[in-house]
Amino acid sequence: MSARRNVTFSQICEYFHVEMETVTAFAEIGLIPAIPFEGERSIEPEGLDSLVKILELHRTLGINKEGIEVILELRRRVTTLQEENEDLKNVISGLKFYESLQGHEVLARRGLLIEVDLP
Repeated sequence: MSARRNVTFSQICEYFHVEMETVTAFAEIGLIPAIPFEGERSIEPEGLDSLVKILELHRTLGINKEGIEVILELRRRVTTLQEENEDLKNVISGLKFYESLQGHEVLARRGLLIEVDLP
């Protein structure tokens, strides 16, 4: 199994045909996590997916770094809201199930659920 290596900014610039100033600017505002590696700034391999999305927004749509920052923050917020929405759906499902047990008492004994009919 081979170890995954960090990718230096100069490698990023060469591979993606982007200026060093652009990558540095993305790092300075926190769009990509820059870490020191072999005497140069770099990103971990896991950060490449984010970098590709950032470069796509920058190149194809012409969005500046501040606009990209806003878009990424909005994406994070939407994801959080979707997760919260899913949690609420699960709670509602649980409440609907509990409501369907009207007229019955559910007891937990030793980790087992026992349904008892009440007169």
